[in-house]
Amino acid sequence: MNPPDSPNYAQARVLLVALYSEIDGVLSEADAVNDAAAAAWRAGHHLTYRERVTHRETLREKLYELHRMVDNINARFPGIDPSERVPRE
Repeated sequence: MNPPDSPNYAQARVLLVALYSEIDGVLSEADAVNDAAAAAWRAGHHLTYRERVTHRETLREKLYELHRMVDNINARFPGIDPSERVPRE
């Protein structure tokens, strides 16, 4: 088992920051895609709507995978504090 001040924990913290940043980006993109899908549906552009829904499903799968990676890191390095997800200046 690695101590919390080991280089392995430091690397895990850096990876968690990157993963949480990616999660935030995917969530923002998913919100935009949801809005675009709703607008397409209201406008009667059903093919465009279907394309947006398909893209939303792809983003959902990516989000599940990112959360799986976060869970794996937290399982491997249980002492990592979630508040450390914010990068330090």
